[in-house]
Amino acid sequence: MPARHLEKELAMLRKSVVPSGLSQDWEAVGTMNERPSDSWRQTLNPRGKKGQRTTLVDTSIATIQDGAKWATSMAVVEDTPFVVVGSASRSNNLFIIETIPETADDEDSEASQLIKVRSTFTAPNPIHTLSVSGSHLLTGGAGGCVQVFDMDHDELDQKGRGMAHVTEMALVAARARAPISPPQKMAGSLRIQCLEFAPRTLASPSDDASVAPQTAPATLFLATIGKTLSLCDFQTLKVTSTTAIGSDALQTATWSPHVDTRMIATGGVDRSINVLDARLLGDPTTIVWKVPDAHGGAVTDVRFNPFVPYWLASTGDDRVVKMWDVRYLSHPVARIGAHYHAVHSLAWSNSHAETITTVSSDRSWRAWSFLSGADTRRDDDASGSAFVSCPGSEWGRSSYAEGREMAVIGAQMVGEFSDDVSPLIRVVASKRLLDTYYTLSAVGEVCCHTVAGNAFSPVIPHRFDMTDHPLEHEVEHQIHTRKLPAAYLDVVQICREARQEGKLLAANEKEILELCIPTAPIDATRWTVPLPSMSERTAGQAAVECVRGELDGYTYFLPPKFGRTIEGMRLIKPGPQKDFELAVARCRIVTDVLEGRWDTVVKDEKLIRRGMELDPHFINGNTLRFLIQSILQHDYIKGLSLGLKFVQVIEDTPQRAFSDTADAFGVLLFPTVFDDATWLPPPTPDWDNVPAATRKLAVVAEFAVQALKRDNEEALVVDVSDAGSPVKKGHARGTSLDTGGKVAATGRNGTSSDVKAKAMKRLTETSDMIAPMLRLEIRLSKAVLNPTPTFHADVLRIFENIEEENDEEETLQKRPFAERTVSAYAVRFYFDALIHHERFQEYWTTCFDVAALYAQHDISHNLLDHALRCGWPQFDLYVRTLYDSSTSKLAEALEVDREAERETLTAVLLNAIDLLNEAIVPVVQCGGYLAKLGALDRERTDALKGEFLELFNMLRFSLLRALDVIGTVVGAGCVREGAQSSQAAVKNTLQTSAVAGRRMGGGAGGSNVAGGPHNPAAELMTEISSLVDALGKVGRTDAPVRE
Repeated sequence: MPARHLEKELAMLRKSVVPSGLSQDWEAVGTMNERPSDSWRQTLNPRGKKGQRTTLVDTSIATIQDGAKWATSMAVVEDTPFVVVGSASRSNNLFIIETIPETADDEDSEASQLIKVRSTFTAPNPIHTLSVSGSHLLTGGAGGCVQVFDMDHDELDQKGRGMAHVTEMALVAARARAPISPPQKMAGSLRIQCLEFAPRTLASPSDDASVAPQTAPATLFLATIGKTLSLCDFQTLKVTSTTAIGSDALQTATWSPHVDTRMIATGGVDRSINVLDARLLGDPTTIVWKVPDAHGGAVTDVRFNPFVPYWLASTGDDRVVKMWDVRYLSHPVARIGAHYHAVHSLAWSNSHAETITTVSSDRSWRAWSFLSGADTRRDDDASGSAFVSCPGSEWGRSSYAEGREMAVIGAQMVGEFSDDVSPLIRVVASKRLLDTYYTLSAVGEVCCHTVAGNAFSPVIPHRFDMTDHPLEHEVEHQIHTRKLPAAYLDVVQICREARQEGKLLAANEKEILELCIPTAPIDATRWTVPLPSMSERTAGQAAVECVRGELDGYTYFLPPKFGRTIEGMRLIKPGPQKDFELAVARCRIVTDVLEGRWDTVVKDEKLIRRGMELDPHFINGNTLRFLIQSILQHDYIKGLSLGLKFVQVIEDTPQRAFSDTADAFGVLLFPTVFDDATWLPPPTPDWDNVPAATRKLAVVAEFAVQALKRDNEEALVVDVSDAGSPVKKGHARGTSLDTGGKVAATGRNGTSSDVKAKAMKRLTETSDMIAPMLRLEIRLSKAVLNPTPTFHADVLRIFENIEEENDEEETLQKRPFAERTVSAYAVRFYFDALIHHERFQEYWTTCFDVAALYAQHDISHNLLDHALRCGWPQFDLYVRTLYDSSTSKLAEALEVDREAERETLTAVLLNAIDLLNEAIVPVVQCGGYLAKLGALDRERTDALKGEFLELFNMLRFSLLRALDVIGTVVGAGCVREGAQSSQAAVKNTLQTSAVAGRRMGGGAGGSNVAGGPHNPAAELMTEISSLVDALGKVGRTDAPVRE
């Protein structure tokens, strides 16, 4: 018969491979399952109206102009909308199809407009298989030759352009390519059955989130002829190694997409599946895993799961799809038997680890979702009537109670298209669109199927009830249907609203964030392929249950390595991606601190500051307080330093109000002048026999521990499951902490202080005092923790160097003391330093100012106690020392010869008067400051008043007595000089003290409540005025005394 007639007959035969009335011949099929009714397919319509997503599967169709009707292969061009289709025709056998986004809105538009045949080319040989990697295309034909093409992606959308034939590579020597077999001998087929590039490795990632990650070009590819598998170097186009596999021709061979495993899976006519280590190809040990008789017919396709490296799916002529776990031997762990003719090809989903699609000679394409709770038999029963058993199907669910060990995981259909006119021979998943698949029929019909998100609704493993947790339930739905942009936005909004409400974490925040984070890639070191002799690793019930557990995790959460899909397909825009990453980082930091890992705050300091700069609500006041107090109990200086840095960020953020940092500020300066008495430093000289630094750190640590304990009691921390298992359980309620700003204002008795809260609120309404106070606290704390012999001088220097520049006068002015700090311990250190350096005037005026300013707080009583127990004893000692010096001078004068040394005697006596004046002046001056106290704390004020009166009266008596002695010894002239000197000193001091006593200054968060008609200095002023009058008479001066 002429060749052209033979080719025509073959073409006509291929058109009639599948009878048009398949259902009419169903009874004659023999071993096939009984065909189920079509009632369950009524909801799976091919396509709804244009512009409306009313169906579960959206399908568009294009047909290649293949005269031979002998389509054979198909591949997706990475990172492009193009698909390459090959045919076994001798001419016009290579086609480029483009997927075009649908833009038309009229109802008459056809779905086929979504994919369009762009170009037709003629390859040198008929094409039986092809593979694409980057811009390279390989095709294999019947002559044992591989054709190499280069593609220009930018030109593929132009008719007849973008494709160039480069060279040919012969896998079989020319002498072996005989067109017919020699006499009395049989020649095997030289057809290249499979070609596939090795997976491309990831190149160095870009820091720019808007740039998709780049991959390195593939350098290897595999090819099969008969039962021989060859590994070839694409750069040199030479065969590097070969090996014969099985006992009959190979039908399929594929690389594992997980580069670190370097595995190849094969299947063929001998019904076996083999997994090879590509690095050992050619070695007898290259086959590392094998299942003989894996199917009841020839194995037609095998594919590794793109997310789970040890899951492998296979199809066969026995109408069955099986899933294998290469960690176990002999048996599958899941099975689908829902096709009623040979299954030719499968493709895993690019978005769901549990979803797989298949095509069959029954002219249908179907999408399935493996369900951990679905059971089916491992193998067909004797009658051949077993189909699929899963929840929600019309076949019900069989309980294999009598043979549980034979049960494996089943699946549920989530999509179908069965309107093709001929057998379907190939299905591939899109590499740029989620849940999109391309199918190819034997006569060249190409379909593009997109599974709608709602198709997965029946199989979503919800863990949050819609009634009790509607927000979490919706996020679960968005994640499982892969509506990631909406999920990210919703989750970020939930977190932000919680922070705006002052909560530490939103309810279930950790859980919904985990939903949006892809599971970590499975490390190749975490699993092994068993040796054939390891019978204990046979896939039995334990193996199936293990896979069920993993399936639970990989189904509920985003699967491993899905992060690369998000980056490669650019599913999330950079803005929402950054917002989400900040939310995740914040939740992680807070959770770590709740679980005791306080150093996380220190390690992630830059991240926290960056988040605060980008999002004004990234760290609310309550969270800032929580983070700072967690550090203070472990590293006090570090906690203060971080607090200062955070405050500076807030200063530079116009959208951020300082008022919400009141709690955090109260913790940084704790205990403050607004806190309860039990937190304040003891008003004793020896600090109750405890070093000041030790006491300060102990108080801060105790407060932080109590506050953190309260936080943990109000925040339910969800237990984290075993890191080695992908199954994450225990979805209890998340952290919802709302202390209302009371933690920093809480005393040891557990009661809150609204007064303190209001005072700190007023203090933080403006930011000009906060940073200087923190800087002072840091410097002072360093001095306290590492004291030197000049400690008190260091303290005074720290306080006196806190200056600021006045913008108007361009001069340096010191802040009033009340604006320098509200730290109770800082106040105490400063007062102790003043006493140590005998700067009593500053001590008494500042002490009384602060006591009066904070009259409503316990610090007022604490300071008056300090004045009585610490300040007064030292002041009294100072004055009495001057008094003793004066009396010594008087005694010395009495021993001098009055006649011989009159001038010397006069000088000694006047010197004694000067010493008495030096003693009287501070008493007069500081006693006048009692007026600042007003009606404050009568008991303590009266005690101080009594001390001043007693000391003053002693000095007054001594002064007048001394003048009498001078008059007796020297004469009236010297008496007048001494009296006038004393009167001037006392009167001037009295005037200054009285003015200061009436001046009541404001300060940081305080209020003047100590004033009023009561003047505790009045009695002392009367006594002083009496002394001035007496001195005036002695010195013959009648100048009036001003009080």
